[in-house]
Amino acid sequence: FWEGSIFLPPSPMPECLLQKSFNSLAAMQFPQEVILQPQQFKNCIWVERHAFDQEGRFQRGGRSRGELCLQRILQREAEMYLQTVAKPELGAKYSSRLSPHLAWGTLSIREVLQQARLKLAANRQNRNLRALLSRLHWQSHFMQKLESEPEIEFHCQHALYEHLRDWEDEEEMQRRLRAWQTGNTGIPFVDACMRSLIESGWLPFRMRAMLMSFASYQLWLPWQKTAPYLASLFTDYEPGIHYSQVQMQSGVTGINQMRVYNPVKQGLDHDAEGRFIRRYCPELARLPNEFLHEPWQASEAELTQFSVRLGVDYSLPVVEHEEAAREAKLKMNAVAKQEDWKVLSKAVFQKHGSRLRPSQREDGRHARRGKKRKLNPVQEQANALRENQLSLFD
Repeated sequence: FWEGSIFLPPSPMPECLLQKSFNSLAAMQFPQEVILQPQQFKNCIWVERHAFDQEGRFQRGGRSRGELCLQRILQREAEMYLQTVAKPELGAKYSSRLSPHLAWGTLSIREVLQQARLKLAANRQNRNLRALLSRLHWQSHFMQKLESEPEIEFHCQHALYEHLRDWEDEEEMQRRLRAWQTGNTGIPFVDACMRSLIESGWLPFRMRAMLMSFASYQLWLPWQKTAPYLASLFTDYEPGIHYSQVQMQSGVTGINQMRVYNPVKQGLDHDAEGRFIRRYCPELARLPNEFLHEPWQASEAELTQFSVRLGVDYSLPVVEHEEAAREAKLKMNAVAKQEDWKVLSKAVFQKHGSRLRPSQREDGRHARRGKKRKLNPVQEQANALRENQLSLFD
């Protein structure tokens, strides 16, 4: 049903909106050749000058800019999309940046999917376009979770995790929360990501996941405290995606793997030269790369040499992140050993698990190897469930 709905023609914009706003590139008298010629479009400074606010930070909205954003990613054939999807600097340039337009309705998922599939039909080997299409499918999947169970905005999908992160020491909990909210945790890559998000309203997915994971595991903060704050910052806030991902990254769904990110490793992997950290944590800019990701590893003499005073110029770490991660894992594993955990997890999977896609991907892999894939009983039952995930489009 979802596939059939996607191929219906997009609904026209209401006449009252057409009269009050620019709704097409033509209405803006934008040079037609820029749309038709990929190289001209790719290098056009108009995109940089008009797609963001006057300070070049927040992405600007509106139908015309949504159309331009879609044309831009398709003309470039999603160039560098996969290679930069986790990079905090390059991701801002090569990501599609369609999410705010989809969230606010200045673009529809239908028109984006239709145009992206037309582009892919001309080059089926384009892995970047295929990855973009995959993420568009997941958008509807996650939105449907909230449609099916609105309570996930407030309560854990898996009931055994409901009070796991309750605090007796309210003062300490608030101290950690404020440090995280303001980008002053003392962990440079975490702080740079939060400060970047505050400034621009956007981060690539991997960095969003790390921020949420760090708050939920290393800082052991209740996701009900951190999720609304992130929602207030994202220019592309979409409740269905947001709360589903928040619960996944906090490990309270019962059907997803624990995702405990090491923030130092993430920084070394995705900002090895430290340009992103130096931009958003200028108080550390003089430190060499050797200490930039872990300034607490430098001696007092070395910090003095580079004019950095931990606890004065830059925060001391609010927690010892590796030890905090180990403690969090032990607590999470203890919940998973409780008697009812598997029964409740199975119920969550039956309600919210994706339909057929994982097994279809596996079937494709096994087919290429000339093997028939065997399903375990849980997978067989999941595949036999009615595909009721798509009622959003009824």
